[in-house]
Order: sequence, then C-alpha cells, then structure tokens
Amino acid sequence: MLSSRKWVSSTELLRVTKQKYFDRRIRELRDELGYDIETGFQDGEPHYRLRSNTRKATKIRTYLGAAEKKLLLQSAQSCALCGVKFSESKKPVFDHRIPLIRGGNGELSNYQLLCHECNNQKRSQCRGCSLECAKCYLAFPEKFPKALMLRIDTKENLERLELAAKAANLSIEAYCLKIIFDRS
Repeated sequence: MLSSRKWVSSTELLRVTKQKYFDRRIRELRDELGYDIETGFQDGEPHYRLRSNTRKATKIRTYLGAAEKKLLLQSAQSCALCGVKFSESKKPVFDHRIPLIRGGNGELSNYQLLCHECNNQKRSQCRGCSLECAKCYLAFPEKFPKALMLRIDTKENLERLELAAKAANLSIEAYCLKIIFDRS
C-alpha cells in the first residue's frame, strides 16, 4: 500500500489494515526495519508515504522488562509533563525522553511516565523538530520550571485561537503568553 510513493491517509490505512495502532507499526517499519516512510498532515489528518525503496540502517527497538517498569512506576505517580495523577482510568505511558528516531535508546534513564494526552502531544511536537532533545522541556521536564501544557481540543477552537492571534497581530504562542500574563 505504501509502495506507490503516493500519500495514504490514516483513515485508509485503518480501513485496509484493521489495526488501530498502525502509527506504531509505521514507526517500527521506519525505525527497526529501515524503510524511508514520511509522515505528514493533509487536511488535519496524518498521511504516510514511502519515499524510497532503499532501506536505511536499522535500529532494533528494545522494551523495558517488568522489573524496570516497576521501578519507573514506583518513582512516579503522576505525568512528568502535566502532573495528572495516574489511576485505573488514567494509566501511564512509558515514553522515550529522546525518541529512537532522534538517537534515543532503550535504557531506563531514557524513559519517563506520561499520561496518554501528553504522550500524544509530545509525539506531535517532536515530529519534524530539529532542536536538541537534551535541552527540551518535553524530554527533561524536571530540568525546567513547571510549564503550562496547552491542549486545543477541537479544530474549531484552534481556528478561533488562530483568528484571535491574527487580530492581535501576534503569533499563537505570543498571543497565549499575552492572555496568561497580561493582567490589564
């Protein structure tokens, strides 16, 4: 399906593969098997395509063992980014601080516990990022003052935010900071 170098939507991949978490399979194909798969967005939906039939060097994904997972779970009862407490309904995600695709490894020190929402947000923000992971709040939040995690829950809310920022002649980031810190 990804052999024609044409973009394939996540909806189409879900229909064909009937596999809900195909984004993980795409990462495995890219990271572990070396396929040159590009990820992008079209009309707000993830799309994928095979850029080349030439396979790159592979990096085998390793997984935490039960003892290592237990150590992490004992050390953190809340999300490293937003601070939400973990519970039966809010289970932690074992996140690579530095993603494998950016040179991260499977060692225990490269993991942190995040809630599902922060893990998705981090993945989205890391996609295509070229900044140094070791200096990033999303990878090492304990090295920074607590940050504000802003989640836009619908496309309509994002559009409203974009319009308000444009009307104020500010970037979205600058507009949000103005709203948060401008008390006038």
